[in-house]
Amino acid sequence: TAYWGELLAAKIGAKHFFSALNERYRLISGSPDTKYKTYQDNLDFFYFKWQRNEIICRDVGCRKLFNGYKGVNAPKYNMPIVCVEMYPIQDADFPIEKLQRLDWNICHVGRAIKDYVSSVIKGVGELARRYPDKKINFMFVGDATVRAELIKQTFSGVKNVVITNLGDMVPIPRKLFSKVDVVCAIAQSARFCANEGILTICGIASTPEKTSGVLGYDTLERTFGDPKFTYVEALENVLVKKLYRNKKCRLPKLLPEKHYYKDFWTIVKKADPKKEYFVEKLQQERIRNWYAIFPFAAIARGARIIFYGETDITKDYKMQLYTQYDCPVEFGKDYLKQIKPAAYCEVVATVDENPDDFDDEVVGIERLKTIDYDVIVLCTFPDKAQAAFEKITQTVPEMANRIVYNFQANQV
Repeated sequence: TAYWGELLAAKIGAKHFFSALNERYRLISGSPDTKYKTYQDNLDFFYFKWQRNEIICRDVGCRKLFNGYKGVNAPKYNMPIVCVEMYPIQDADFPIEKLQRLDWNICHVGRAIKDYVSSVIKGVGELARRYPDKKINFMFVGDATVRAELIKQTFSGVKNVVITNLGDMVPIPRKLFSKVDVVCAIAQSARFCANEGILTICGIASTPEKTSGVLGYDTLERTFGDPKFTYVEALENVLVKKLYRNKKCRLPKLLPEKHYYKDFWTIVKKADPKKEYFVEKLQQERIRNWYAIFPFAAIARGARIIFYGETDITKDYKMQLYTQYDCPVEFGKDYLKQIKPAAYCEVVATVDENPDDFDDEVVGIERLKTIDYDVIVLCTFPDKAQAAFEKITQTVPEMANRIVYNFQANQV
């Protein structure tokens, strides 16, 4: 989406700003969660926008997005809050009398597809089993049908829970919260609910099985907090131990939308006044001349490899590997259900003699002694290849016959 915005801005000669709102940033090297692609190929674009003060993000989001790339760990300018969507909780009509008032009314607000929601459901299930004498109304604001199977499994045999799926509500009626004891939510959903004075247990995007606690009491971070509690522990803190009774919320109240809108022009003033766009570089990437072709013939499928040298060759190799997946399909069946992607090989790490010049995914050559791998792939240019080979053999001489360069294993 950010790329399309840049292309449109270049076409009409406009300024282009974008927000880094994704909850999945760059993966840690060696992460098994390969279904989420990293932003490795986009970092030059993000860095270009960062230099121009045209990327809007908070410190924590900036760190996660760049992951040490070129030393970036915070926005160049701390952007103010420039947009508060129309307040979703309003004095709308709602048949509140039809909503059951049980011992504990627990409500989830937001998209049930998010990862942390499964932990919320399991937490409520565990709470119900621990306190079978308490009747619970577990409500969902936001369609919960995507979690129907998990809800069925979690509450199978549980007699003290009623599930109330309220579906998508626009706006969310304020009077609903008169029958809610505690909310579970994340990000803006959590912020809006907490602003209504409701005890709101906040989700964590990066650690979905844990919660940082109640927003405004245990934490002020609504998306990337510290994982302090399981959900059943957090629910017990609110409903059983009543830890927040008579305590003051530390969360500042939200102001009207017009208050924040005026700050938008601060961003415009702080941005680079020159009109420059990333379009030319995008075009070059789409019609790319590779520096090198990954040596598939010399490396067995499923091998664990080390890239030696963080260069343009490394980038080319990674891009080529991303497109090489083994996707077996059984004839005559729904092929979408049969695809089982498997990477051609596993990139264990990228090693470089100057790791501090790059992001956190690049490690020093001493790590060659401790990392478990099968093959080292030289990614240096020809004039530096021999020196690199000698450096490797000095560090891990036993790997001398397992160094691949130009489709062949170099010999001692």
